[in-house]
Amino acid sequence: MGPAWEDVAKQYKDKPGASDFLTRIVLEGSNPYSSHWKNKAAGIAMPPNAVAISEGDARQLVFWILSLK
Repeated sequence: MGPAWEDVAKQYKDKPGASDFLTRIVLEGSNPYSSHWKNKAAGIAMPPNAVAISEGDARQLVFWILSLK
């Protein structure tokens, strides 16, 4: 459905503000019509996760994803 975590790491590695941007996407979800993965993902929105995960945990997840090779 969405991009592989390794692809996310590759696209956002060393980009200023990437961690904050991706953490916000994890917490708030995404819009398939203005996706930052247009034509690279199934076009299905990621639901907001703020009801299930804390901001700290979301940041930790994003940090781990960005560390992938």
